[in-house]
Amino acid sequence: MQQNVEIKPQHARKLILFFKVLWALVTLIIALFLLADFKNILHSGLFEAAPQVYLSFVFGFWGLVGAAGLFSLRFDTRQWMIAHPAFGWVRKRWFLGSISLGLFVGRFAVAAAAMGIIYVESGFTRFLIYVFAAPVLQFFVGLITAVVLLALLSAAFMLFISWPITIFQQVAQFERTWVMYRQSKDGLTGYMVRFAYWLSETEPPEPLPNEAHGARFATPEEKISLINTGRQAKHGAVFGHFADVPLLLHTEKHVLVMASTRSGKGVTIIIPHLLRYAGSAFVLDPKGENARATGRHRATLNNKVHYLDPFGISGKPQARFNPLSRFTLENMEAESKALAAAMVMGQQSGVRDYWTSSAQQLLAAIILHVFTSPDILPEEKDLPTVRRILLREVAEVLDIMLTSTAGDGLLSSLAASFIDTPQKEFGSILSTAQRETEILDNPFIAACLAASGKGKEVDFADWKKKTMTVYLCLSAPKFPVFNRWLRLVLTAALDEMTDTLHPPALPVCFMLDELATLGHLSIVENAVGLSAGYGVQLFTVFQDVAQMKDLYRGRWASFIGNAGVRAL
Repeated sequence: MQQNVEIKPQHARKLILFFKVLWALVTLIIALFLLADFKNILHSGLFEAAPQVYLSFVFGFWGLVGAAGLFSLRFDTRQWMIAHPAFGWVRKRWFLGSISLGLFVGRFAVAAAAMGIIYVESGFTRFLIYVFAAPVLQFFVGLITAVVLLALLSAAFMLFISWPITIFQQVAQFERTWVMYRQSKDGLTGYMVRFAYWLSETEPPEPLPNEAHGARFATPEEKISLINTGRQAKHGAVFGHFADVPLLLHTEKHVLVMASTRSGKGVTIIIPHLLRYAGSAFVLDPKGENARATGRHRATLNNKVHYLDPFGISGKPQARFNPLSRFTLENMEAESKALAAAMVMGQQSGVRDYWTSSAQQLLAAIILHVFTSPDILPEEKDLPTVRRILLREVAEVLDIMLTSTAGDGLLSSLAASFIDTPQKEFGSILSTAQRETEILDNPFIAACLAASGKGKEVDFADWKKKTMTVYLCLSAPKFPVFNRWLRLVLTAALDEMTDTLHPPALPVCFMLDELATLGHLSIVENAVGLSAGYGVQLFTVFQDVAQMKDLYRGRWASFIGNAGVRAL
């Protein structure tokens, strides 16, 4: 709905002066037309030769009356394909009608000259021609003139008023902030902005407030400076929109986002960035919304798109990931420890107790046995097999490991340390390991982590050779129970990237939404300070600083210090 605009006194005086000058010019032009035509008629001797022309002057006002009636209908300029609000002002004030009527009167010489050269003997015929024909001819000539004038003025208004306002509001994408800034300024720019809004009968926004204590909102010029071309436009991170244009900022460092629940971080940052970013991505997707909104489009940007979605909340084809598939004899010790740390969480504050540490060591030992044992088939070398051993065969497996030569005696050393542990103490360690791996009893989680089965298997090593996007989907209500699954997949993905000396051309974007729900993760803590050089860019999302402090204690400041962009 349009609203009347309150014009300030100093601005109103300028507008009144402007229109007084405008109407004076219009009146002068009309008068000049009248005088020129009347002079031409007098010098032509037409009055002496044809006195009846006087009647044409008198009844010629019929044309004037007809024209006034015609324009009193206030032509709807939308008939001329012009519907801008500025033309409402034109119709209401008869601007076009006034100029057209002036030309009607000013061009009566056309009708007078035509009547003067027609000789008619019959009195009645003379009366009809001179009394009625002259005004009719004048009327139609004026009507044609008015139509042409209307078209010309419409084009002029479109060129000088409608299009500039349209460009001002839409094409150039200058939004209210620019107007708020400019209309508060004196000079030609501020005056023209205020005049454009007054002419279109729309209310301009309030001026920008003065700066306070050095803080202020970004000016439009500063916002537009973020909308760049080149590398920034192609690979920049999206941080909201300015007049429907995404604000992009390119940084080689990590990104920290602080946003409370339901604050719109998904639609303003996460989804827009995933729709634009051409590099690989790892997306922690708590609701499956990001997969549904961006998965199909990212398939056009990347070579592969996988959905690790054990419960099918995204509705996409489900993939599998076996953490043991990336083990080698060279990295198996480090990988088994990282995997065990992801599974056995213990306290979520980053402070490990004895039982947690011991349970992690036991789990790492069983994982190493599953990987190195020749008695276990390749299609069974996975975490579900590890879980089965923890529940039923721990004592037998430790005895087998005691005689193993794998890893230059690593397995035998680990087995010996647990065999020598007092039975009651070992029972508590085993109980902790069993409790922390309960998620593997769920058939959907087990199928998602299996070495074989339905769905394509995800290999994070593909990031080094091609672009790939992996969505990690789990509904929020299941987070407290199954967040260990999220932790171990994220750990494996980050481990894969930090193992390479040849990072991809574009860093892998790790979009870690609701990161705090995973608890304390040492690998994320370390990645914040190291991974930028390994082709990894972390988007860490927390609800507030307190949440980050609670989980990462003395290291929480690293998230802020290593962030090239902080969206708060």
